[in-house]
Amino acid sequence: MDIDGVLQGGDITAGNNVTISGKFSGGEVKAKGRIYVNGEFEGRLEGNEIEIGSNATGKGELLYREYISIAKGAKVDVQISKAQQELKVLKTPQERNVVDIAPQDKAAANKA
Repeated sequence: MDIDGVLQGGDITAGNNVTISGKFSGGEVKAKGRIYVNGEFEGRLEGNEIEIGSNATGKGELLYREYISIAKGAKVDVQISKAQQELKVLKTPQERNVVDIAPQDKAAANKA
């Protein structure tokens, strides 16, 4: 997803990469891939990788999982945090039926 113009308010959730070369303000951007900013931003950016280019200006919060870089010349006032890896849903093992196949005592079987 590319933000080349102006986007005010609202949240963006992307399954891959996001590029901000225009202006994004007042929301949250979440990306499973990389967020690249070389424009203006205000808000919260959360991604696997975050790269702030030399022409970027902005303020807010940067939350990354693997990698972050801020180029010389960028003018940002941000709080930077490293997020834990995303939680993965594990399949629970199927319920197992246990059958006792041991031979029964004939006397106990006759009482039943």
